[in-house]
Amino acid sequence: MDPLFQQLGLPDPPFTVAAVGSGGKTTCLKALYHACIRDGVPVLLTTTTHMRRETECLLSPDIRALRAALLARGHLFAGTPAAEGKLGPLPPEVFAPLSRLAQVTLVEADGSRGLPLKMPAPYEPVLPPETAHVLALAGLSGLGRPLGRVCHRWEIAAERLGLGHDTAVTPELAAQLIQTGYLDPLRATHPGLRITVVLHQSDCARPEEIARFGGALGAVRWTALALGQTQAATI
Repeated sequence: MDPLFQQLGLPDPPFTVAAVGSGGKTTCLKALYHACIRDGVPVLLTTTTHMRRETECLLSPDIRALRAALLARGHLFAGTPAAEGKLGPLPPEVFAPLSRLAQVTLVEADGSRGLPLKMPAPYEPVLPPETAHVLALAGLSGLGRPLGRVCHRWEIAAERLGLGHDTAVTPELAAQLIQTGYLDPLRATHPGLRITVVLHQSDCARPEEIARFGGALGAVRWTALALGQTQAATI
């Protein structure tokens, strides 16, 4: 398999992996998707929430058409039409057989409105039952900037952690967002789930900041990488 799979701590196929958090979920999943295509590994890419629709997406809830496409191509990027021109989730009765047909299933299971950091709402993320591994992303372009400008649902973070809109995001605070928002809840609700924290946009941070972020995460696998071109989004 591609070295990216090893860097992210992913197992040998078959498996389903869900990307949560912020700062590059789609970029990361598409890198894995194209790596599977290069390696000839049957792969499905989809979402349980919403993601950016692209020209290669197949928009259909028809299991027969989607199954035929996956078998013919060996890869499938699929979902259903959603508002604002986005890609929506496949029905569970369609997703489940397709994920069994693919060797690797890649799922974008969270939304972040393009911001580098996030504190999820209680109903987020939306993991498929088949999920064996989670990639929890955080965008390092948010470091050193006001929480309220770089964190999706910053109000939830402010309430839970006693922060303000203008609180500067340190590596330790960013790690706390991941720990409180994702690691602790997922460990409680999905015991045995494998999790890798991905510090994405590593080209936006100094090595010492990355080390501080990783060190503040405690006993969890983490890696830092930069895929694609980083855009520093704010609100």
